[in-house]
Amino acid sequence: MTRRTLVWLVVLAALIFVLQAVLGWSVLPASFEPAAAYVWLEMPLYIAAVVLVLRDRGNDGRSRRATTFILIAAAVFRIMLLPAEPASTDINRYVWDGRVQGAGINPYVHIPADPALQVLRDDKIYPNINRKDYAPTIYPPLAQIIFFLTTRISEKIWVMKAVMVGFDGLTIAALLGLLRARGSPPTRILIYAWHPVPIWQFAADGHVDAVMIACICLAMLAAERRKPVLAGIALGGAVMTKIFPMLLGPALYRRWDWKLPLAGLVTIALLYGPYLGAGAKLFGFSSGYSAEEGLRDGSQLYPWLFLGEIVPDLPKTAFAFYWPGAAAILGAIGLAILLRRRKTPLELFGAFVLAGVFTALTSPHYIWYMAWLVPFLCFYPSWAVFWLTGAATFMNNIGWPPDIEAGSVVFLPFFALGARELVLAYLTSRDTKGEEPSDQ
Repeated sequence: MTRRTLVWLVVLAALIFVLQAVLGWSVLPASFEPAAAYVWLEMPLYIAAVVLVLRDRGNDGRSRRATTFILIAAAVFRIMLLPAEPASTDINRYVWDGRVQGAGINPYVHIPADPALQVLRDDKIYPNINRKDYAPTIYPPLAQIIFFLTTRISEKIWVMKAVMVGFDGLTIAALLGLLRARGSPPTRILIYAWHPVPIWQFAADGHVDAVMIACICLAMLAAERRKPVLAGIALGGAVMTKIFPMLLGPALYRRWDWKLPLAGLVTIALLYGPYLGAGAKLFGFSSGYSAEEGLRDGSQLYPWLFLGEIVPDLPKTAFAFYWPGAAAILGAIGLAILLRRRKTPLELFGAFVLAGVFTALTSPHYIWYMAWLVPFLCFYPSWAVFWLTGAATFMNNIGWPPDIEAGSVVFLPFFALGARELVLAYLTSRDTKGEEPSDQ
């Protein structure tokens, strides 16, 4: 890395710092709606920094100093947002679930408004819990354990956010290990560490997705180092934070290896153990949430809405084929990964494809649901994902979930760029006799 490049990184970091100071300490606590748009102003600065580190091919002393600076700046960006008022109310549910468990009550049994929990109510957390009048908790056991342990330290919002930032730091550490294992320049950690989505969604809002992503990255690092038991434990932890990381199993699994799936299943069973007393309520608000978010009828799924624009007379009953079709697509990709001959124990590109296709099929309208794509950018800089996370950051909480027109602004370029990148990756892979596309 040249001295000039390092100087430009310092300048960009200073500009991001100033912008975050204005947003996090003034605009954001007062009104999130304009701040959601202003956060998007960070994306050009971030992309400029990404372009700089992608030019770095070495691992010399200046690159190592640049990596140190990148990590220090990433820590500062996160710490400065801890006092900011969260835009999302999800974190209030985290604290509430921890408080309920601290009282010796299974968090899956009662909704927050249940009279049985009246003694636990206060004037700070309880009034800000979303869906408190009808929805039990939706969060799986590992998330619940973290909520419980955190609230044993303190029930303050900023403490819960600090824990999520700690897991975000664990993600960065795992990615550095994976970059070293793959022989990639360590400065590429900037692509994750400075991305506005994890910074704002984990440091400012404290979303539990930080735990899931940390577990995913630890699982990938363990798989890369040929430690299937640790990979299975970490993947099981990811699944027990948010269910959908199970899709990445084929990318971590090597044929005839029984250790990884067994370790994952044992981890899941052990984590569920303390909560089995909830019986049929063990899965919480999962079913209600899928209906509320339009996943049962396609009313908030962009691919389905777009198809309706192309085929105006498409019957509503046709949606019965959407999820089976989506499962078939993901299953086919997973099977292709399992059957593919590979030289590395971790099919990193395959994991990225699975995550990207799942995101495309589910078209999430909460920006933090897209954060799990960001770690893969350190190895496969995808303009499709850069666009998706940038555009969705701009539109989040401004008429979101979007209508078909606004949704097209976010998702159509993502689909088009993603399809192009997949075709190019396939052609590259074929030219190199089936090897995983290069991350260089």
